[in-house]
Formats: sequence, structure tokens, C-alpha cells
Amino acid sequence: LNIVTTGNLRDWMVGRGADPARIEVCYSGIDLKLLEETAKQRQHARNALDLPDNLPVIVYAGRICEQKQPQLFADILREIACRGIPFRALVVGDGELRPLLGRLIREYSLESSVQMLGTVDHQRWLEILSAADIFVLPSKYEGISVALFEAMGMRVVPVVTAVGGQSEVVASDCGFLVPHGPDEMNEYADAVSFL
Repeated sequence: LNIVTTGNLRDWMVGRGADPARIEVCYSGIDLKLLEETAKQRQHARNALDLPDNLPVIVYAGRICEQKQPQLFADILREIACRGIPFRALVVGDGELRPLLGRLIREYSLESSVQMLGTVDHQRWLEILSAADIFVLPSKYEGISVALFEAMGMRVVPVVTAVGGQSEVVASDCGFLVPHGPDEMNEYADAVSFL
């Protein structure tokens, strides 16, 4: 028996000749009790990050690499700023494209709206999530992001790419799935602006 974490992966295996009768889906789990306890620290976390109560907070997390499309994320933030929508974005993670993301933030004059927090331990990540309102992850590809599970468990609204198993978790009543395509950046900006 093969146990996979998404229906998308099951379908991929079947498409390559695996026996569908010998594949079962077992979704990854998260500890909601831990998340609920951390969520209670929202005000403390926002104060620690110097975030005003009424300011929407966007979080982007993961390896800052080509897969996670940091340039697209910067373009989304620039578009939101051009629309006159105030926000703060928290970038959690590190990777080979972090210098590019930092350069784009400066080039787009977003330094006062974006905090680059680097790599943090898991508890700190959950505290950051507790301060957030919107989780944006414009990945080229994913299975299902663990950060997505955790964001949703913390009631942070996801705006993520419609790839891999993401659609098995994100429905229209709890978040936004953005398809790849020529208008991708605007669709992300529209969803975030709506929220």
C-alpha cells in the first residue's frame, strides 16, 4: 500500500502506472490546540512587531527561491500599494533569492511596508502567524504547503496558487486559489485588496 498526502499526488502516481487500488490518501495533520493557544497571543505578537491594530498584515513564508516566486510577491505588494491600500507584509524565510526580493522592495519603495524577518524557529513562526491576516504564497508548484495548513489553522486567510493539492484544502469559503496565467499578479492583488 502506498500512502500519499494529497489526491493530486495519488492521481500523478496513477498516471504513471501505479495501481489505484493500492494508494490511499492520508492528509497531513496539524495540532490545532497548539495553534489555538498561540492565536490567543495575537495582540502581544502585533505589539512585538510594531503593527497597528487596524493595519492588515500579509505574511509570506518559505524558502525564498524560484519555486516560491518572490519577484511575483514583490509585484503583488507594489500593485496593492499603487492602489492606495495600507498594509504591512512580513517575509519569513531565507534562500538564494532573498537579495533579489530585498532589492525589489527597495526599488518599489516598500521598505516602510515590508519587514524581512529571516529564518525563525517554529514557535516564532506561529507567533508571527498569530499577528497576520492574509497568507500569500504564489508558488510555481506545491504539494500542499505545511505553512498553508498552519495559516488556515490560525484563521489567516490564504491567497495561494492553484497548484498541486492546494485546492484540496482551500475552498472559496475560506480563501483564494489563483491560477497560473497572464493575469496572475492582478488576480493576487485583487484577492488581497478585497480582503
